[in-house]
Amino acid sequence: MIASVPELLVTSSVLILALLVLRLLLRGRISRRLQYSLWGLVVFRLLLPFSLPAGSSVMNLPGTRRVEAVITGQTVRVQAGGTATPGAVTAGTDTAASMEFPALMVFWLIGVLAAAAWFLFVNLRFARQLRAMRRPMAAACPLPVYRVSGLGSPCLFGLLHPAVYVPPEVTDDPAMLRHILVHEECHWKQKDHIWALVRAVCLCLYWFDPLVWTAAAVSREDCERACDERAVRVLGKPERIAYGHTLVSVVRRMRGPVCPGCTATSMSAGRNSLQRRIALIVSGSRTRVWAAAALAVCAVVLIGCTFTGRKTDPQQALDELENSIAFDGTAITFTLPESYTPASDWNILVYGEASMGADSMSIHFLEQENADRSWQAGQTYIIDLGEATYRSLQMDAYLPGDDDPSLTVDLLAKAGIEPAAAFGTYYVTFGSETEDSAFDLRLVLPDGWEIRSPLEEGIYNLPNRPAVSFASLLSPMEIYNGDVLAGTLKYGRYTPYTEEPVPPEDEYKTVYTELRLSSVDIWNPYTAVSRYDQGESGIADVIYKDSAYIEAHPEENMAAVPELETKGLLCFNRELEVYIALRFEPDQVPDEDILNLIAGSLQIGPVGTL
Repeated sequence: MIASVPELLVTSSVLILALLVLRLLLRGRISRRLQYSLWGLVVFRLLLPFSLPAGSSVMNLPGTRRVEAVITGQTVRVQAGGTATPGAVTAGTDTAASMEFPALMVFWLIGVLAAAAWFLFVNLRFARQLRAMRRPMAAACPLPVYRVSGLGSPCLFGLLHPAVYVPPEVTDDPAMLRHILVHEECHWKQKDHIWALVRAVCLCLYWFDPLVWTAAAVSREDCERACDERAVRVLGKPERIAYGHTLVSVVRRMRGPVCPGCTATSMSAGRNSLQRRIALIVSGSRTRVWAAAALAVCAVVLIGCTFTGRKTDPQQALDELENSIAFDGTAITFTLPESYTPASDWNILVYGEASMGADSMSIHFLEQENADRSWQAGQTYIIDLGEATYRSLQMDAYLPGDDDPSLTVDLLAKAGIEPAAAFGTYYVTFGSETEDSAFDLRLVLPDGWEIRSPLEEGIYNLPNRPAVSFASLLSPMEIYNGDVLAGTLKYGRYTPYTEEPVPPEDEYKTVYTELRLSSVDIWNPYTAVSRYDQGESGIADVIYKDSAYIEAHPEENMAAVPELETKGLLCFNRELEVYIALRFEPDQVPDEDILNLIAGSLQIGPVGTL
């Protein structure tokens, strides 16, 4: 798994601090070469941005999330997708956050280029000075040896063609020259000229991190101590004291380090560092068994803690995913948890049903990402709802693990969106199939609504015709919303008006005369909604006498019976010379959109033709 920038900074910082502490605790108890080799762990942590999720990682500590928030400049994270946007979104400041991230990247890159340019300039200038002033000299050394006037300290320099460079002052003393050559040869065998370049690369990439600069300085000091130890072993114990004198003499005569940022090795050292080096040379080196064992245990623990990333169990990741879901008024967003890897484990299905009038259409979002398993941890995904209305929208998410943990979320409910009503198509047959006067009515009703006949034997189904109901010529049909009476459906016959042409918009006036002029039911005004070849359908305002009051007060004069107001639907067929009237109960009138949808679906035709 690719480690995030905050993860690299946190784990490398913990590793550096731990090694600094171990260096103090085990000082004098392990060999200097073993102590120097420990810095290789820091190099690998800094340059290899990989880690495996593990429960032992320091990233699992509670405080690391707050550190990550500080590093990324976030204080409140809305884990809130199919368009993907990089990174997480900060509540209320998503635009600012998206601008801040590139700005930090640019700033970091400028620092990297500046540090790299400085190191390159320093080393190229030093190489040019060496080439201009060097003079080859014969010496017992497997590497080329050059005498360079004005050189601050003997050194090993060069990546592809390393060579030893010594100031003229040391060439007059054969013993001192031999000690220096052995020292630089030990640097060469330890590949310190290569490790010096690696240190420079780390400093370029982490130019902003003071702990990395501290690690580079301390590791360079440990490099010299490890080389002293190796040189003494090559020279032999009898020359240990003499080698110490050479080191003191070289440091006393020279003017200090070669130059800042130079990848050359150097025998020079500060006063305190020199005193410690001399003390270690005199005391010799010996790794104690218990110290080596303790160091091995510590190294294993450090690797387990710092070369690993945060481990999130699948159920926790699913919970984080659910908590990230947000709605901004036009789109639903969610963010894949950064804490769970690999992101390719995610199996996320986002699907639903969009309303298409009385019909519906299945919809799917982010199918390509799921098919390719191209999910990215930390990315925010957007489900643009557009202008469509949805009957359902759901997310199913799965992760591998014990008992196959999964998550199911009703996205409409999560976003507080009322789902669009679903509809079913109904067919009503008025009259007997054997009668010439029989006809069919087709209409759509919301789910949960149904048509019932007062005659128990009147309900039947025609072959290949869904939800067909029967009504005798004398029996009205009742429409129920669940167990509540929602409306009454009746039919009537009329005689087409043929005395003179009637404009289409006025044809209804010749059809519904009885309804408009009745003292019981008045259907007016009327608004046409849909016209078909043989007729049309529409909506009317209805005023009628309260039948329940009439039944309860039979002695009352009709003029005293209260009037009720509601909505009604009308539909006629001029060829069959029939019409239907659907009157809703006052408290069951659908909203305007559904009312228009039902009205537009009404159509009358011969039995079996719709």
